[in-house]
Amino acid sequence: MPTTGARGAVIDRGEKSFFGFISLIVFIITVLLSGGVFAYKLYLNSQIAQMGTNLTAASATLDPSSINQMVDLNARIVSVQNLLAHHIVLSPLFAFIESSTVSSIRLTDFSYSVSDKGTLEVVIKGHANGYADIALQANVFNQTPYLQNIVFSDLTLNPQGQVNFTVSADVNPTLVSYQKSLQGLNTAIATPTSTSLSASTTPLRVGTTTAPTASLTGTSTTTH
Repeated sequence: MPTTGARGAVIDRGEKSFFGFISLIVFIITVLLSGGVFAYKLYLNSQIAQMGTNLTAASATLDPSSINQMVDLNARIVSVQNLLAHHIVLSPLFAFIESSTVSSIRLTDFSYSVSDKGTLEVVIKGHANGYADIALQANVFNQTPYLQNIVFSDLTLNPQGQVNFTVSADVNPTLVSYQKSLQGLNTAIATPTSTSLSASTTPLRVGTTTAPTASLTGTSTTTH
């Protein structure tokens, strides 16, 4: 029978063989993984080189003049889009003024300008039969979404006993947007419910005040 020392020696050799086997398995797995990573890296480099070759071949088939023409066309399209986005049209504004001016008020002067922020600012002068008519007109303008920052000023009596006034306001960009008018967003402007009577005005003199847009000086617009 083996002695206790002999049994201990057999156990030690068995443990060493087991751990040696595990170490061998780990080593083999590590080598295989390293080889796989290396092979995959070679595959990726090959694919990148192939795509580079294909790109070079495709670029060679393109006509440089055609590319320049397409780039120039794209720049023109972007420029036109920017112009349309900032271009204004005044006809909806005139239609609104015509439909919202009370019958007892006569407009005598109209001017507009564009601020540094791109806001269309209008200044309208006229006269009314009395202060109550101006108050009614102010109420009509305050109820509409098309005018903002409305200010009535220069209220004075003229020799005929009428009240002269000046009104300034900022115009809502959606009202005068040429781009939106093309999209059909500037539909017919309804007359405010507070004034069912049409406006009775004298010919409206249209001018501009330091406006960066096209001048309307000399254009005569008659509202009814």
